[in-house]
Amino acid sequence: MVEGRVQVGNRHGQRMVDPGQASLSASATRAPAPAQPLPAAPVIDAARLRLEPLPLLAAWQPVPQARGYRVEVVRADAPEILLFARDTPDSSIRIDDLPPGQLRLLVRAVTAEGVEGHDSAHDFQVPDGLPPPLTTAPLHGQTLALAQPRFAWAQVPGASGSVLQIAQDTDFRQPLVERRTDATRLRSPVALAPGDYYWRVASVDAQGRSGRFGQALPLRISDAPPESGLQPAQAGKGQLTLRWQAGAEGQRYRVQVDRRGDFSAPLLDRETSAPEVVMKQPWRGGTLHVRVQYIDDDGYAAPFSTAQQIRLPCKLCYGAGAGALLLLAL
Repeated sequence: MVEGRVQVGNRHGQRMVDPGQASLSASATRAPAPAQPLPAAPVIDAARLRLEPLPLLAAWQPVPQARGYRVEVVRADAPEILLFARDTPDSSIRIDDLPPGQLRLLVRAVTAEGVEGHDSAHDFQVPDGLPPPLTTAPLHGQTLALAQPRFAWAQVPGASGSVLQIAQDTDFRQPLVERRTDATRLRSPVALAPGDYYWRVASVDAQGRSGRFGQALPLRISDAPPESGLQPAQAGKGQLTLRWQAGAEGQRYRVQVDRRGDFSAPLLDRETSAPEVVMKQPWRGGTLHVRVQYIDDDGYAAPFSTAQQIRLPCKLCYGAGAGALLLLAL
């Protein structure tokens, strides 16, 4: 009981219970137990409390003698309207979804006998904002060999901008990136080390208010060189043609051909808008090393692909004919 005084009892005995106390009666054949203080309100850990944006995250210091905790969310202006309730043995909680409005978070300890203690209460606002946009790139769980990948999403009607977040955990307690943009795509402004990440996007309305963030999407950054998808080279009429897998629309390509493989003085270093290049066929025999770099329409250049080898047959060395050249992976 937290307010007023009440007398409890049966024919075996009576107890007066004051505010902040509780008395238990195990059965009708026994007198009520002496009144005991209610468990103290849990002390919320302010450093681990995030009331907005959703998901709501809260943690608190353990209460002695508590076997668990009761967590509720109610309307701040109408506490009798219960919006969320959960019993948990843990001293932390995550609440993924709540209706918009002025809300109140309540946390109280529960004893082994089921006595609920004093509440810790925190008011917060869940905005009735725009829905999160649909995402288009990267794909869910995609692995990219790009330190600064580009993220893209759809345009929500009524949105004047978006907010992109990148983090290493699904809670986004400390985002590595939080950047607002008026566009529907954005390249990471920081280089991401190889590892696993999560990203999400929220819409921003004309008044600058951010709506709810969408689902946290996994992404893996790899330091492995990308594959170019080089196709077998073709030689003919004194020319050597190299082709590789086409990239996304608007991408350009930089192709390098080298004798030694260190690309310090390449035979060819050319940028092209088509996924192929034609060069003068070298007459001196040996091995050529080829690698390709994809360049996005905003100028961002991905790492070069793993170099592959083209072995020039001796008959070409002496000009005895032309044909398909063997392309071998390193």
